[in-house]
Formats: sequence, structure tokens, C-alpha cells
Amino acid sequence: GEDGTGDITKNENIRALSKAIDQGTNGRGVALVTADGGFSVHGVENSQEYLTHQLVLCQILTGLMITRKGGSFVCKLFDLNTWFSASLMY
Repeated sequence: GEDGTGDITKNENIRALSKAIDQGTNGRGVALVTADGGFSVHGVENSQEYLTHQLVLCQILTGLMITRKGGSFVCKLFDLNTWFSASLMY
């Protein structure tokens, strides 16, 4: 990413990845994107879905930006209990 961290929750990193994919694929995007972001929720496992809202949103946004028309995007989620998560899937 732009700042070298690979942090997909930072706008500048999302834009840098999208630009690199666009340049590398002549504007076509990639055929398959998988998302499996996460971080330790040790001790607060019951709050995992809430704590990962930003990460999940950024993964989906990035996937939509870099997946080519007709391509596939797979995002692993653990729960869909909150309105936020359910609305993203809808």
C-alpha cells in the first residue's frame, strides 16, 4: 500500500492497491479476489463481529474496486448477526 503497512482500512492503501491492479491488468481488474482479514479478538470473541466492522467494509470496498466485470469475490465472515453485517451482504 501507499504507506507500506498493507493496512486495508486506510483509504490511501485501498487507492494504491486499486491503482496497481488497474495498471497491471490494463484496466480489466482481477478475476478472483479473496478476503480473509482479521486480528486477535482473544478474550472478547463475542464482540468479534462488531470489532471487525471497519475491516469487513474495507475488504468489500476493495474487492468491488479490483474485481473485473464477471469476476468473483469471496469474503470470509464469522457472523451475520448485526444489522451492519447483514446489510453489507444484502
